[in-house]
Amino acid sequence: MDATWKKRLALLPLLTLTALAGAEEKLKQPFGMRGVEPRVQLRHAFELDPKAVARPPHADPEVRQASTDPHHPKSQTLLALYAEAERLAGRPRPVSDFTDLIERCRQAQEVLEEQESTGLARLTSWALNRRGELRVAAGEPREAFEDFQQAILLDQQNPAALLNRGVTLAQYGQPEHASRDFCAAIALDPSGQAAYRNRAELRLQQGDFAGATADFSAALEHGQPDATLYTGRGFAQANLGKAALAAKDYTAALRLAPGDCETLVLRGSLYAGVGQYENALTDFTAALESNAESATANRSTAWLLATCPDKRFHDAELALEAARRAQQFGDKNDPLVKEALAAAYAAAGQFEIAERLQQQALDAAPAQLKAEMGQRLGLYREGRGYVQPRVQIARATDTEG
Repeated sequence: MDATWKKRLALLPLLTLTALAGAEEKLKQPFGMRGVEPRVQLRHAFELDPKAVARPPHADPEVRQASTDPHHPKSQTLLALYAEAERLAGRPRPVSDFTDLIERCRQAQEVLEEQESTGLARLTSWALNRRGELRVAAGEPREAFEDFQQAILLDQQNPAALLNRGVTLAQYGQPEHASRDFCAAIALDPSGQAAYRNRAELRLQQGDFAGATADFSAALEHGQPDATLYTGRGFAQANLGKAALAAKDYTAALRLAPGDCETLVLRGSLYAGVGQYENALTDFTAALESNAESATANRSTAWLLATCPDKRFHDAELALEAARRAQQFGDKNDPLVKEALAAAYAAAGQFEIAERLQQQALDAAPAQLKAEMGQRLGLYREGRGYVQPRVQIARATDTEG
């Protein structure tokens, strides 16, 4: 490696994925209304739109001009490398093709003067980022991260590489580093939808619902309408207490993706939270029609039927059926699944089973849910079922200021 490359490598502190050694599991969404678990949707740059893969940089005008002079073989070599990059960008290519291009760029780097190397560094950065994207698709995240890392070390103005490294870092439990990469990508390319979208997803996970709302709005402004963007913004709005705006976003998402199970469950939970139980049950039913094996839809249905304060929608038998399906199709050890099943048994008057299941749910629950779950355990021990407090019916479709 020559002095120029060493200088570039020293420009940015090296990040590593040493945290991968105990963090192979991706980040999970810890927030949300009861029974609702939006899936994490961080995406690498190329996943948003396969047609939008970053194009390679163009050769500088002086390189093109010098390449016509037989006395400038270096420029001819550079122009050939740019042409090869354009060829690789135009169609699906194997990782090995980009490895060859990267090696050729490094060989050319060894014979160039420092002032001649800037354009070649950008080209190599592009090739490294593209190889990293292909490695992500091939299930090689560690190798992909190293490519994204090297791409940024060579060209700190590469927004696609920053975005891709940020996604990889976020997926492996380094949200602070990921956030810095997303912010840097946005600063370099303020019109790029992908960086806003990924920063919004990260902010959701961190509980920054106002920031997530702003980023989802920016993503919608800078790209094609996307149902998942509306769903994400709706979830953030719901957690800010803006039920009407959340319902509007969920409905917009369902216009773009009719029958989407997750969005129907989210909107149904929103309706239940404002006392619109009929609308809630309608959405849960539609979600189950879309995906009868959805653990979340079954669990949400069971919770509503077992605990609804409106007797018209209180059905212990159906609640038990839905709760058992949630356990069948989901994680049997999930404390929310166990609690829904416990509530259904309590609604059916089988308090001994309800008490046992609720204790299991309590033992496995995160700290922020233990007090609430403990109160319900006390009810079951007393031979009483749990019914949600009545709420004043609100219109989630009203316009909020």
